[in-house]
Amino acid sequence: MKSLFIPLLFQLLFSATNLQCTDETKPFEGGGESDDTQQTTTVEGLKVTKATRIARITGRPVAGETILSPNNTADDYNIGGTDLGIYWRLGGDKVGILFGDTYGRDWKPGYTPDWRSNVLAFSSDTNLEDGLTIDDMICDDNGNASQIIFSAHNTAGNGDWSSIPTAAIRINGTDYVHYMNVKAWNPVWLTNWSGYAVSDDDGKTWELHKEVYASDSKFAQQALWEKDGYVYCIGSIIGRRGLPYLAKFRPEDILDPSKYEYWNEWSGWVKGDESAVTPLFGNTWDEMYAEPTLVYHDYFKKWITVYYNEIKDQMVLRCADDLTGPWSRETVILKGSQYKEPYGGFIYPLRLDKPLLYFSLSQWDPLYNVFLVKVELEEMKSEE
Repeated sequence: MKSLFIPLLFQLLFSATNLQCTDETKPFEGGGESDDTQQTTTVEGLKVTKATRIARITGRPVAGETILSPNNTADDYNIGGTDLGIYWRLGGDKVGILFGDTYGRDWKPGYTPDWRSNVLAFSSDTNLEDGLTIDDMICDDNGNASQIIFSAHNTAGNGDWSSIPTAAIRINGTDYVHYMNVKAWNPVWLTNWSGYAVSDDDGKTWELHKEVYASDSKFAQQALWEKDGYVYCIGSIIGRRGLPYLAKFRPEDILDPSKYEYWNEWSGWVKGDESAVTPLFGNTWDEMYAEPTLVYHDYFKKWITVYYNEIKDQMVLRCADDLTGPWSRETVILKGSQYKEPYGGFIYPLRLDKPLLYFSLSQWDPLYNVFLVKVELEEMKSEE
């Protein structure tokens, strides 16, 4: 989610993405991964017993790095720097993986060649103990990962700067990617609108449905999960200083928010009126919601969301028996003091039948790539 405006790349984007580290933040140190474990943290319902960054997904290893790196995205797909790693289920063991602003194999901080606003990978690797292996990607005739959702790449701050995916889902064989059309990153994130890209041919071509949501929508960013005949959507406003909001809809109504039902704490489900929606949890001083991801965890029979708490500079988790709540308090998965400039946190949607989950972790300067994190979980005992 970064721009190509090279002269101001770092000073603008650190402000634009609001990656403000806490006093705990330490410079990234390559080398031994012995500190890649988070201490036990408890919440109502679940506890995080261990969180381990086990592998790279994209980019080249840096000097001294010892974690696994099963992909060679720089040479194979012309991807030297990228972020996000948004998963969705494609059937069987196959998942799609969406990346955000992507740069060429020679990428380095301050040099951002071959800019693409988004690229798409596929994987059928479910043995994630040795990392996640990419099977293939949507590529151009030269074998370079190609941009699937158009962007004009107008960095003036008043046009189409970038088209950034936030969530995806397959419904009856058709793939829907929710994306935000970014107007500017600085001094705050601004969108022109958000909408859906739709593919009926396994991601080879995409039809764009623009302006499905207004620039000030509470569903400018989304997490999507289908269950029991509905698609459930947790949304948030643009940026990293919002709160979570809940909607549900029949799968066939995904492109028509007027048919959505929005959750209101006092009135229940309200059809067709986004303005009626109320926050699920959090507050406006130190527990805001960013880059949402959502799964129903089969082992624990709970809904789980992972997100980045920018104010505390932490990746955190909450869980609930019912989507409408009550939700657990935040539990820390990992901190910026462990991994410099963390964000994202998109949950791998398979392997949810064991007491663990995996998610994609993005790290900004000087890494700007995506890593795989394994999170081991336990159910809380009543005395805890």
